[in-house]
Amino acid sequence: MQSMDSLFGGGSSPLAAGTGKGDPHNPNDPNNPNMPDNPKPGDAKILDGKEYQYVDGKWVPVSGTTVEVRASKSDVSSLPTSGIASTYADKFVGKKTSSGDRYSHDKYTAAIMPQSRWYSIMLGTKLKLTHKKKTVVVKLNDRGAGDGSMERVLDLSRKAMGVLVGRDLQTEDDANSAGLITLDSIEVVDPSTPLGPPDGGH
Repeated sequence: MQSMDSLFGGGSSPLAAGTGKGDPHNPNDPNNPNMPDNPKPGDAKILDGKEYQYVDGKWVPVSGTTVEVRASKSDVSSLPTSGIASTYADKFVGKKTSSGDRYSHDKYTAAIMPQSRWYSIMLGTKLKLTHKKKTVVVKLNDRGAGDGSMERVLDLSRKAMGVLVGRDLQTEDDANSAGLITLDSIEVVDPSTPLGPPDGGH
């Protein structure tokens, strides 16, 4: 997954900078000139090499932590209700996701795609996905850029993809054989919703 530092250059965010004189190293100083004015829930900013996300009226560090907050309906207007999903390649196993979690094929997780949709929904949000009457709940803990060759909505962990295609995906060849799938529905669910399939198995 693409580094936030490489996108924002450690401080040059596309979000508008704040005004006034304040502590330039404190993200929650209302007069910090390096932070945006009037941020919206889910907005993100790099400050001093650390990524912060705007949650419940304050900037929260998300590097190394997972922000367990569900976006409101108004915050997910750009999240499609259906779309194409892929699955992670082996090369991402053990690497840090945008939330700070280490990626594992064996967890029910997903990355939001493409880059233009990164801040439309908060990390930590749980999504219920349906494909051909099979359902799984995943936690959104990463942001995927993709290579721009196709319009994908989500990149799913191998375990989540396996539930939706109805078989275990043990190897990269298994994952490749599953290919891309079309999600019939994508729905934000309550944070207390258990991850995985509704019956606890395939």
